[in-house]
Amino acid sequence: MQGETGSGDVELGRVGTVDLRLGSGDVRIAGATGAVGVETGSGDIVVSEAKAAVRLRASSGDITARRLNGAVDAEADSGNVTVELDSPASARAHASSGNVTLVVPAAGSYRVLSTAGSGDARVTVANNPAAALVLDGSAGSGDVTISQR
Repeated sequence: MQGETGSGDVELGRVGTVDLRLGSGDVRIAGATGAVGVETGSGDIVVSEAKAAVRLRASSGDITARRLNGAVDAEADSGNVTVELDSPASARAHASSGNVTLVVPAAGSYRVLSTAGSGDARVTVANNPAAALVLDGSAGSGDVTISQR
């Protein structure tokens, strides 16, 4: 599914690949089997149960991505970013102004990078510099939490 709209909310369920751009509006995607790419100028992005790689961008709005099974690249200029992986994968979660929460399964070895410009960084995932999978969490103004469940 590919699309672009100036404004309005979008809700998609049980889709394949998604490539979506919105000027203004909230996006909800559940059960995507292909790669997911979403960009919004203003609005929240919620993705759940994605099976492949996910790339999310929000200029102003929160990003929430849960039950993911592929690599993740999520970035919000002004908003919180929450990413939860169901299976080990690389993940990048950045917020210029907002909190970043990254939760990964315990069954994985990760190289962990974290930066909190004006906030606290709480990392409870062991850093393995030789790991192939990378967890990269950063917030310019906000807290960063990277943990396992």
